[in-house]
Amino acid sequence: MFEFIKKQKEMAVYAPMDGVAIKLSDVPDDAFAEKILGDGGAIIPENGNVYSPVDGEIIDITDSKHAFCITTNEGTEMLLHIGIDTVNLKGEGFDVKILSGDKVKAGTKIAEIDLDFLKKNNIKLHTPVILTEPENYKITQVHEGIVTGGRDILFLYKKL
Repeated sequence: MFEFIKKQKEMAVYAPMDGVAIKLSDVPDDAFAEKILGDGGAIIPENGNVYSPVDGEIIDITDSKHAFCITTNEGTEMLLHIGIDTVNLKGEGFDVKILSGDKVKAGTKIAEIDLDFLKKNNIKLHTPVILTEPENYKITQVHEGIVTGGRDILFLYKKL
């Protein structure tokens, strides 16, 4: 009878890389900053190790190796997108460690990227992590500041 009183559990999305966590609105790309693709947070990485931000399954890896679609164990779909305009590199500078269909835990190393190569190619390193079905979820808190990939929370969200 009082189901509506029960608090909805917050779910955590962890930083996918070591670096500085920023608000999505600070990403220098309108599709992310204006939350056209969904809501979430982002990292400006300080090294090239990339970790799964959640427990779940890798459902897709782009041919250019710069983006990962992940479904959490709770059914949330998200996108991890490394850098801005990285699709133009056609996979160069990316070493993916997993395959589509692989089950991962938050903190599992899923890729390594060559940050120096990306910088030499004038790639902005901002790395968004977004919930791709924003109508089903609400971001409740976004962390800003220094984070350790796979260990520190990037943002919390609830199902609607």
